[in-house]
Amino acid sequence: MEPAPPEGGAHLHGAPFGGRGGTGSGGNAGSRAGVPRVLYRGSGPRRSAAHLEAREVSTGIHYPIPLHLQPAYANRGRVQGHFPRAEYACGHMLSLPLFPGITPEEVGYVCDCMTDYFGRR
Repeated sequence: MEPAPPEGGAHLHGAPFGGRGGTGSGGNAGSRAGVPRVLYRGSGPRRSAAHLEAREVSTGIHYPIPLHLQPAYANRGRVQGHFPRAEYACGHMLSLPLFPGITPEEVGYVCDCMTDYFGRR
């Protein structure tokens, strides 16, 4: 896990998408697709999600419940506090749009919206 961002800040995480120029269909040999996510420190992602939704940019909660606390793993004996970094990340991570058909212009728009949000804080 990368270090947490400074208080009140955020990191943008995500794998390169596509081949040339960092964008593409994801079908090129050697390309990787990932879900870009923002990891927050402090208040969390709710306000920026509202900011993006108002600009017609969809967002999602990356993992709302850590894996070790999900019902499928209940028989493993793990409880809250066993994996504090995973629990923190679940409460402070926001997924941004990324899909095979996203255009460079759309990626730029999402980035501009995030820059606008953090510039206003």
